[in-house]
Amino acid sequence: MKQRKHIPPGLVQEGMHFVEGVCRLYGGCLEWEDCLMEGWKGFVFAFHSYPAHEGSYEFWEYAFFCVRDHVLLAKREYNRCKRPESGFSLDYIPPDRDEPVIGRLAAVQGDFVNSVMLRDYLSHLGFREKRVAWAYINRYTDAEIMDYYQLDRQSLTDIRRCLRVKMEQYQAS
Repeated sequence: MKQRKHIPPGLVQEGMHFVEGVCRLYGGCLEWEDCLMEGWKGFVFAFHSYPAHEGSYEFWEYAFFCVRDHVLLAKREYNRCKRPESGFSLDYIPPDRDEPVIGRLAAVQGDFVNSVMLRDYLSHLGFREKRVAWAYINRYTDAEIMDYYQLDRQSLTDIRRCLRVKMEQYQAS
């Protein structure tokens, strides 16, 4: 059986502060303890897998990517499973908005046919619009979308307007 190397105590102490910082940035809707656990899983993964990537990245940069990815995957899973609405619910109202997601996309809600139409509509979007539309479908808030995709308020408003116009064009065709 292969022996895993232990994380040195000094690195554990630095890692604690590092993981907490990443969790503050990307934790969002996760419970603090769950976020820390996922962050530590990412940190331990980074520690054990770093030798394969040594030279490509500095350790802390590589650890940041691993911790962030673990936290965001947990957050996505939480958004899909723990919230009362299903993962593709268009009735969800984000905490920072008054309107449901359906109001932003102007899609017709309902049955299987409409979900197929939504996927078809999304397949005709550009890369940036599609990412933002999926983020709304996955119930990310405006603040989370702006932070994750590094957008300002005006850019996000422009993308939403573009999504609405393209939805109207899609429905007219």
